[in-house]
Amino acid sequence: MRKDAMTLYLSPRYIGEGFMNFFINLHKVLLFTLFLMLCTLPIVTFGGALIAYNAALRALAQDDKFTVSEFFRVFRKKIVCGIPYTLVFAAVVFLLSLPVSQSAVYYVSQFCAVLAFCLTMHYPVAAYSQSNVPRLFANSALYAFGHLLQTLTEVCVALIVLLVAVYTSEFLAILMFPIFYFVVNRIVLANNAQIEQRQEERENAELENKLKGDQIS
Repeated sequence: MRKDAMTLYLSPRYIGEGFMNFFINLHKVLLFTLFLMLCTLPIVTFGGALIAYNAALRALAQDDKFTVSEFFRVFRKKIVCGIPYTLVFAAVVFLLSLPVSQSAVYYVSQFCAVLAFCLTMHYPVAAYSQSNVPRLFANSALYAFGHLLQTLTEVCVALIVLLVAVYTSEFLAILMFPIFYFVVNRIVLANNAQIEQRQEERENAELENKLKGDQIS
């Protein structure tokens, strides 16, 4: 019986596998998090560093190898591609950091910030395999709408990280940063598994129909 992506990434076995992969590769996760922080020091390179970081976490999420040299190769290759996302992310952070107010402008700004974050959340994930900026933004938005329940799950994880930062310290939020993107990549991998399974079932159905047609003829 086929499991869709929603069932797959919420299944105890898949969650357990994700926890195992995370803790087995925890030293690598922390190492790449350190590289992310170092590569974002110039600020403008944040997007490129986040693309390389997601490439690393995506490999670790399925317990694949990802070397340090590969991280910096992706980082150098995606610096320019990451600049538009850096600007969007900076705008989101700026809007969310505005002083709390009862004005309509404040609530509109918060809504726009959350919406922009949701629509561009998968930009760093998708940017590893392509570099067309308009298409990346479009695909990220389409993915967010097309997989709404998964996006809401990811937003809930992001909200937890944000609340930790607000009520504890920014340093602790940084430690939770890899957890968020690890979860995002696990969910994306579950969705990709669903797509591959559907494609395989479609090909098998077409082959079966063709064989039936040959038998009739």
